[in-house]
Order: sequence, then structure tokens, then C-alpha cells
Amino acid sequence: EGFAFSSAVLFLCDSKTELAGRIWLNMAESEVVGKRKRAETELGDIRNKQKRAEIYERRKARKEKEKRKRREAAKESGAPKQVPRTLDNARELDETVVAQDDEEVLADAEQDEFADYFAGKTPKILITTSRRPSVFLLHFVSELTKVFPNSHAYKRKGYEIRKICEAAAERDFTDVMVIEERMEKPHTMWLIHLPGGPTARFRLTSVRLSKDIANHGTPSEHRPELILNNFST
Repeated sequence: EGFAFSSAVLFLCDSKTELAGRIWLNMAESEVVGKRKRAETELGDIRNKQKRAEIYERRKARKEKEKRKRREAAKESGAPKQVPRTLDNARELDETVVAQDDEEVLADAEQDEFADYFAGKTPKILITTSRRPSVFLLHFVSELTKVFPNSHAYKRKGYEIRKICEAAAERDFTDVMVIEERMEKPHTMWLIHLPGGPTARFRLTSVRLSKDIANHGTPSEHRPELILNNFST
């Protein structure tokens, strides 16, 4: 009886030990799964920057590996190559888009006041200032002549803008640019197309000379090129 009782106690102890071991194992697995879920969903809550960066890199590497496996599997199965989605191929057909060979558009272009420039005419710009310009404004005008090709700077000398435009048109200038200032700072730029307009006014703010810009380069004599895309409506 004593032996049987001891065996029963031993069996009971072994059962409790096995049960406790299973409970501990389940708790450990639950803790590991919980850590993985927290790493996946609460990456931004990790305060340790180094730890957060390590978890992010591991997640990124795992996603790239899975993506590479899917790509290789699709290639082996002979699936068609996917075309990347871009703005051009995702753009829907717009009825307001005008064809390049539209007769009405071509007729308007021939009558446009800037049609000569599209035909190859080179602009010639006269740049001047307001009356009694400051030293800063004179330096700014000098730099504008390096920005705009075939431009020439002249002192105002008290002449009226109308007289300047008439003299510029007689000397084959195509445009007149007038830079005005307030409190010795460039404030307004007037761009007058000769001989009959139009005239555009631009506000100037935060003007700085090239010498005041850190690591500035020296302008070359290459003509600048302005590229405009999708201006077709």
C-alpha cells in the first residue's frame, strides 16, 4: 500500500509538472507572438531609436525577400510582365485636349504677337531701372544681363518709359524690362513687349545677389532652355 501510494503521488507530481511545463511553454509562445505583433503594428511606439531602426530594417528585408520570391515565381510561371503605373499611362482621355494639327489652333498661332519668336526670331531686351537707383539695384541689373541672353543694361537718366520704349523699338529691341525699387530694395519688374505690348508686372521679393549665395557658381554663356510639358488644354 505504501508503494502504491508513493506511485500515485509520483504520478500526480509528474502530471502536475507536465501540465506546468505546457502552461509555461504556451505562455512563452504567446509572449513571442505578442512581441512579433507589437513589432509589426507598434513600431512607432518604440522609444529606442536604435532598436526601432533594427526592427524596421528586418521588416524591410523580409518584405523585399517576399517580393523577390513572388517576382521569380511569376517569371517561372510565364506570367506577363507588369507595366508600372505612371501619370502618362494612367491619364484618362480628356476631350478638352487640343490636337497639334488642329486648323483653328494653327491659325491662332500664326496671328499671335509672339509668332516671330517661335519662327526663330531672337529676343533683344533693354534693361533699365527706376530714377536714382541704388548701388544694390545697379548690381542686380548687371546680374540680370547674365541671366537673359542678348540683354543690355542702360541707365534711366530721368527719361520717361514711353520715350525709352520708342527709342528701344527704333534700335530693334523686342522688349523693355524696368526694375523698380522701394527703400533701396528691388520691388517690381515691368516687362514691356515692343512695339504694342502686352505689358506684364511682377513683384520681386527676397532678392539676393549671387555673391551673397553660399557656394554660388559662375554663370556661363549658354542660353537657358525652358521646358514646358502638358500645356495642351
